[in-house]
Amino acid sequence: QNEMGLSIGESTTPARTVGWPATPDKPYGFCHVGIEDLSKIALERCATARCAVETMGKIAVEQGFYSADSGNPAAPDLADSAEALAVADPEELWVFDVMTGRNNASAIWAAMRIPAGHVTAIGNSFTIRKMKLNDPENFLYSPGVTELAEEMGWWSPEDDEPGVFDFFGAYGYTPPTKGAPNPSDGEMWKNILAFYSGRRMWRIFNLLSPEEGAKLDPNKGNLPDTKDPYPASVPAPKGSVTPRKVMNVLRDHYEGTP
Repeated sequence: QNEMGLSIGESTTPARTVGWPATPDKPYGFCHVGIEDLSKIALERCATARCAVETMGKIAVEQGFYSADSGNPAAPDLADSAEALAVADPEELWVFDVMTGRNNASAIWAAMRIPAGHVTAIGNSFTIRKMKLNDPENFLYSPGVTELAEEMGWWSPEDDEPGVFDFFGAYGYTPPTKGAPNPSDGEMWKNILAFYSGRRMWRIFNLLSPEEGAKLDPNKGNLPDTKDPYPASVPAPKGSVTPRKVMNVLRDHYEGTP
């Protein structure tokens, strides 16, 4: 948090692309900023969450974004190759998703404003789904945000309504099972990713907005192809989110759950 009350929380996520830092020991690296760099610059320059996501997005595209946990070209770690941030000021809360762009360089990013009176949950996965590309009040994104997804066959305009783009559905990573050297391992990691993320999202909603949380299936999981996925946020009654309740969320171990 900076002196203006701008706050940033970080969560490493999977993605379908990967990048590495452009350092002398990594001739395969073309990128110059990680999430620590982006967060520090935003906190130095900005007073609002909107300024922060726009600043981080622009720099990531210009300089190239890399995750600190991306493995190497021989064994790229797609399960840890991107980032999701919660970015808040005293008036607004945004979610910012960022990943490396085409050819292991530049960046692709999206940001979504969380409605007032809602709580959001980020459990080491992207959560931005149906972006309205013509709604800059609530959605921001990198130039050509859909292009790589279309080029790679990960998404088509026919998949959504006109002017809508499923960011997580297109760019989220799921370990392969068909054609994998060990399909059972792929299935195991798929389930781990689904519930490592989804169960925490469900629990946060369940604790901070019990009425809305009760509507959600704890066994749904959270993967790019999850049918009827969890919402990015849910309404919360006024006063339901307090410092103590947030601390209770952080110390929770699913006590009393199925």
